Amino acid sequence: MKIGRARSFAGSEPVLLLVGLATPLLFYGLGRYSVVNGDEAIYHAVAVHMLESGDWLQLVFRGAVREYDTFMNAPLQYWVRAGLIALFGDSAWTMRALSAGMGVGSVWMTWRLGVALGDRRAAFCAGVVQLTTFQFVYLHGARTGELESTLCVLLTLCALFLLRALVEHRGFVAHHVCVALLMSIKLPTAVIPLLAGVAVFALVPSARGRARDSLGTALCVLPLGALWHVWNVASDPEAFLRVAGVMAAQASGQAAITGPPGVFENLRFYATALFFGAFPWSIVYPSALAVLVSRARRGETGLRVVGGFILAIAVFYLLIGKRFPWYVISLYPFLSLCVGLWLADLSRARPTGVALAIGSLVASLTVFVSVAATSLNPFAEQASRIAMLPAWRVGPAAGPLLALTATALLWMAARVAANRWPAVRSPGLAVGLGALLLATAGVRVAAPLVHVGHESAVEQLRDELAASRTAGRDIAWPVRVPGSPPPVWIARYYLGEHYELERMKDGSRDELWLRGPLRASRSHDP
Repeated sequence: MKIGRARSFAGSEPVLLLVGLATPLLFYGLGRYSVVNGDEAIYHAVAVHMLESGDWLQLVFRGAVREYDTFMNAPLQYWVRAGLIALFGDSAWTMRALSAGMGVGSVWMTWRLGVALGDRRAAFCAGVVQLTTFQFVYLHGARTGELESTLCVLLTLCALFLLRALVEHRGFVAHHVCVALLMSIKLPTAVIPLLAGVAVFALVPSARGRARDSLGTALCVLPLGALWHVWNVASDPEAFLRVAGVMAAQASGQAAITGPPGVFENLRFYATALFFGAFPWSIVYPSALAVLVSRARRGETGLRVVGGFILAIAVFYLLIGKRFPWYVISLYPFLSLCVGLWLADLSRARPTGVALAIGSLVASLTVFVSVAATSLNPFAEQASRIAMLPAWRVGPAAGPLLALTATALLWMAARVAANRWPAVRSPGLAVGLGALLLATAGVRVAAPLVHVGHESAVEQLRDELAASRTAGRDIAWPVRVPGSPPPVWIARYYLGEHYELERMKDGSRDELWLRGPLRASRSHDP
């Protein structure tokens, strides 16, 4: 079986449409809002320091070497960011351009993996689903300058090249080069494709004979991805042991005040993040995963590869104690493929009673479940840490009752329509349900663009202090940095070059104060 190649009208124009939709959505006003998360501030400032100092091997943020990033990350992404700054200047746009570009690339690669599975209709649907997934776009996603969209591209490429190696009997070099790139960007995540490879060889009996080839290629290629890390360990073994100790504590959950959260608590946490971050598509995930399992059991190698990556990502994050809601973003390309397959299957076959019941339930939940949309400003400081909790539109008492009633009524209407009008039996349910889901998801990703231009309180404080100093006005020190809790890394990005910062405790509340202009060194940074 040869993997499909996009050469025809059906193969080339859908991806052009996807890229044409993704580019304005992810790049519009990209440089017109303040720093959203501490990570994008750190990554950008490190790249600026590299460019200004000429030292491309030190990861320095506001005068302090980033030990964790030195050993757990690698300089590749910083070099790319520094190149963008050299070309286009130091700005919020260059802070996020790499992430947005990788976001477009991720939608493209999701489509390409769908084509490789042999289903162009599902591939296009999957690209649309991913592009209209709220968390993928905003919350530590493609419109903020972090690494999640880059991880999506590389993990999808790992899956694509592994599938090609198995189906077309190619080598494993391209697959392991992508793994090495992950090692050169964010070292711990390289475990994911390695786990996925183990899962795929276990799930695909016909591929087990090639496991030795894959291992041999890995032993040749992966050391290249480890060069940076080996060099740093040899240069400063004591720092490495400190970072390794912190990582071990985070992985086991010992760093948490309340102790290890456990697998089931992690499962609840990430399920909540997925439901909120991908609503309304997340309502379809259970049915879509059921389609994946059903078709994979029939021996489809491509779907077993997709399933192996979903399983590897889930196991990796469920078993470590350190957790953040944006860790689920790596799942979105593969979950979007599952939704695309589900919609494509639904459009081809006469809907069964079960399919009509599921469609009715999905439609009613889409209408009666409420998540933050137009009221949420994803460009506000620490927006990715909001409480990701859904609610019922008509209150917790009446909401479930109305949803179940609507489900029953829709199911009966769908059964009548399917029996009386054969023309709508196959595509009708898929088109109607897909249109409802797409309209809801589309509004959810488009509405926040009204907040482009948001200026954070910390950036306002920086501008006010700069204006006062330029005008020669006295400043009553100390000055409290706004925020509860204060966004420490964002404050260090905006203020750490010019002012002394000090963290203090006021009862149970953390506070951050500016003590005055920085005169000697940056050693006072919290």
